[in-house]
Amino acid sequence: MVDRTADVKPAVHLPCGYVPSGRRVRAVCSCGFTTTPRASEARALAALLDDHGWTPPICVTCGHDHQGYPGRDWEALRARDIQILTDPATGGTFLVCRDLPQSCRGGSAQRQLHLDRAAFNAFGLELPSRLRVIEGEA
Repeated sequence: MVDRTADVKPAVHLPCGYVPSGRRVRAVCSCGFTTTPRASEARALAALLDDHGWTPPICVTCGHDHQGYPGRDWEALRARDIQILTDPATGGTFLVCRDLPQSCRGGSAQRQLHLDRAAFNAFGLELPSRLRVIEGEA
């Protein structure tokens, strides 16, 4: 028996636009899935989110949830807040804060420190001290 799950790459599912279909419209997911034709963009988007599912817009590096902005639609969310990156090693896609701002990079470093501490504690080891280089005048 062949294991086909090994070939499956995790995909990010976010609405990415609409395609006309006669007098109707189809909603398109970032993975390429399209809905059946609907009467309006709102109904096509609702069908895409309900039937196909979606990836919550949470940054994998800092953990910031971008869904908490009221009144912001999917187009604005993708244009201003998040971007989809592809892992070259696995081909999988993931979400990060757009342009990886300093707050995102700092949050990522803090999360890594907590993960390191948890791993060392699990094995009963002492976490080595970390040195930081602080730029300044000599």
